[in-house]
Amino acid sequence: MTCFVVKLLQRTQLSHSQVDVKPFIYARCNWLDDEAEFHFLSTFNNQNYRGSLKYTEIRSAANDLDLEYEAFLAECKKALTTHMGLPGFDYEISQEDEQPQAFKLYKCAGYETLYLDIPLKKVSNCYQLLDGAIDLGQQQATPAPSPDIEQKTKQKGTHQRFEEAAGGATRKAFQAEKNHLRQ
Repeated sequence: MTCFVVKLLQRTQLSHSQVDVKPFIYARCNWLDDEAEFHFLSTFNNQNYRGSLKYTEIRSAANDLDLEYEAFLAECKKALTTHMGLPGFDYEISQEDEQPQAFKLYKCAGYETLYLDIPLKKVSNCYQLLDGAIDLGQQQATPAPSPDIEQKTKQKGTHQRFEEAAGGATRKAFQAEKNHLRQ
């Protein structure tokens, strides 16, 4: 199981009179053994959504596009787990008047290709997205250094000797370059 929480830029259609506002999609992706679960929060309408895809559906999409499954899955995962989105991909949550609502992942490489179409359900509980972010933060948090380690770093030791040696080498290289330029 692998879980990611990222912020994606939602694609928008602008007319000549509209203000250029950039709505975002906050996405929580939970990659399980047999499916991927998604929770989305759209800043366009402040609505929360939930959806999932079985890996068999992703395999079917790869077959439809005549792409190798492992490479397609890796590319989709990277596009959905990269903060602010992967260059060359567009992200969209269909408007409320469109039924059924879906999250769409497009690859834009000279032409637009729909990679994933994830059916969505509205949810009133936005806390699953926040809980996922908190859980990730807790997993990635590093413990504070022990007083024992702090004491060792205050003493003149290997680290300081390394800095002195590196500084000396840098000074020697700079002096050699300076002498070379004088000639």
